[in-house]
Formats: sequence, structure tokens, C-alpha cells
Amino acid sequence: TYTLVESLNLGAANGRPSLVEFMDTKVPITNEERNLVFLHYLQHLLKLDTISIDHLYTCYKAAKIRVPLNIENSLQITANQRHWIKIAKDGTLTVTPAGKLYVENQLPKKIKN
Repeated sequence: TYTLVESLNLGAANGRPSLVEFMDTKVPITNEERNLVFLHYLQHLLKLDTISIDHLYTCYKAAKIRVPLNIENSLQITANQRHWIKIAKDGTLTVTPAGKLYVENQLPKKIKN
């Protein structure tokens, strides 16, 4: 089971959008995209040095989005198939350069007419 990270401030602060506001600008659709957007927010906007599954779990709860049934498997797919994140041996999570580019350039998805 996972634990909420009580100290995590996911609200708007110092010109930074809240997690929910950031999600609303990126509109991630799949669990992999959500994993990436949450991780990007934690790493690049909150500037956290160490990010665990508990941090991601806290993001899902704060955004009121159903947590993937198997969050570890979901993260493995995000890492191994998409190459958007890295999972260190100790379980800490980081966004890869490819993941950062995807968030910045590919989200939200353009609707094809």
C-alpha cells in the first residue's frame, strides 16, 4: 500500500500553478501520460530531489484521479515502453529528457480535423 506525502504542497505558489491547474493545461489521457505529467510537475516545478511512488500516489489523490490498479506496472510501462521516466534501483523516479520534451511539446494533444 502507498502513503500520502503530507508535506507535499500541490497548491499554487510563487507564480507556480497548482498541480490541478498544470494538469488542466496538459490534458493527459493515459495513465502513462498522467504518470509523466505528475512526475514532471514534481521534478521541474516543485524542484524535488527525490521522488517516490508515494509522491505519485499523492498526486493521483490530490487530482481526484483513480490510481492505476497496479501503479508499479503502470510506471514500468511509462519507463520501458515510452522511455519518458527512469526508475532507479532504489525506486526513485525521474523524468528523462525525452519525457520533458513530450510534456513541453506534445501535450495537450492536438485534435486532428
